Amino acid sequence: SERRLNPEDRPLGTHFIIWKGEEDTTQALLTGHKLLILTQHPASITSPTLQKLYALIQQCPGALQPVLIAPSGQGQEVADALALPLHTANPLLLRAMLRAPLGFLLLKEGIVASKWNFNDFMQAQKTLKKLGGL
Repeated sequence: SERRLNPEDRPLGTHFIIWKGEEDTTQALLTGHKLLILTQHPASITSPTLQKLYALIQQCPGALQPVLIAPSGQGQEVADALALPLHTANPLLLRAMLRAPLGFLLLKEGIVASKWNFNDFMQAQKTLKKLGGL
């Protein structure tokens, strides 16, 4: 059971919905261990950035599932380059989740364990290495 300091507190983001095509994948993303790769502007991701992202994905322990989330109607080229399925969300939701145009959320059973701006890429790599046997 969830314990809150103020029982009247409710989540601010009441429209937390993630899609994969026409399928609502929100609940599936909140189970297990996920590395959410969030991009607000997928068209601006350069080839060197894609290479870094691909290397990070390859470093993920087996139990950590990488997931690409982009604004609706965008990001298929990035998903193809990273060999990941494309999940989409409302741009305002992505902005609320992470202020940076590109970054990461590490989820453990739906709880944010860590989050990084892409500029903190090295810290994200170090954390994933420590997770090794997840």
